[in-house]
Amino acid sequence: MKAVVPHHTLSSFSCPHCNAIAHQSWFKVAIDTYSKDLTPTRYRDDLEEWLITEEAPDFEADELKELLETFSKQQTGKVYEDAKLRYGTNRKLGNLHVSKCYSCNEFVIWQAFKILWPEQTSNFEPKEDMPDEVKVIYEEASSLFDKSPRASAALLRLAIECLCNSLNGKKQTINEGIGALVKKGLNERIQKALDIVRVTGNDAVHPGQININDDPIVAAKLFQLVNVIVENLISLPAEIDTIYDSLPETKREAVKKRDST
Repeated sequence: MKAVVPHHTLSSFSCPHCNAIAHQSWFKVAIDTYSKDLTPTRYRDDLEEWLITEEAPDFEADELKELLETFSKQQTGKVYEDAKLRYGTNRKLGNLHVSKCYSCNEFVIWQAFKILWPEQTSNFEPKEDMPDEVKVIYEEASSLFDKSPRASAALLRLAIECLCNSLNGKKQTINEGIGALVKKGLNERIQKALDIVRVTGNDAVHPGQININDDPIVAAKLFQLVNVIVENLISLPAEIDTIYDSLPETKREAVKKRDST
């Protein structure tokens, strides 16, 4: 099953924590002030050792269990729900949202619909047969995906222009390059894939130009399309040529004679 890129318009996607495609519950973020002169605090790091000293107060069993559970959650640094906190306020933070995975019960924090936590480490692998000059651009786009899907999409368009130049043996605009490949008999579906990368979000977009409409879903699909294009324009033809060249010479000569008549 293919991963579903997390997105603020979806109620189900691949969880950044457990990777399961699961339902996601969405929450607003309410705010409340601390009492005067109080600041955010956390338990001391040596809490467990301190609890067995004479300085520590006596806790009831339930209180001690709850204290240690909360301490454990704080030590991990992960976001958790504090059952004791109930804010009777209507104030909420704009541009900040939280989703919770039905599968693992972990939270994801979003700022302006980009994931703040957990830290994202997306990695899109280029096809092995991708030309080196194209691969460099592709890998740079992959490294930028989590921070800026728009920048990734812009670089992928540049990668397509570079790929067309490599296949055609000369420098052209991305549109001219696709046109030249079409004249060489480019498969119609591959031509569509090339044009999808070229024009996604804006029919006048130029390679390397950032398009404000590009989002993670768009950029992730562009990575897939670039690999599909390389597979069909480079990998598959090379594989067919290798298999054909392995045929007995007499058979290949017979094919040539047939095609010349």
